[in-house]
Amino acid sequence: APRREKMGYKELRELDALPATIASLESELAAVERRLADPALYAQSPAEVQGVVARQEALGKEIETAMARWEWLERRKEELGS
Repeated sequence: APRREKMGYKELRELDALPATIASLESELAAVERRLADPALYAQSPAEVQGVVARQEALGKEIETAMARWEWLERRKEELGS
């Protein structure tokens, strides 16, 4: 009988950890967006604004990448019946 492929331990652990990782990134993004919404940032620390905006963009990309990876692993788990 052909050997049935299963998800590896590492992939299963990654799949289990991704929701918490995504939640943490989303929480940080919310904090960054609150900071950007605060007029005091622009008045008191205009030099910081560029760095905060850059972090906002980086977090958006990290969340997008993590979501795509989670969806791929979830689909793979379903296909393999792992």
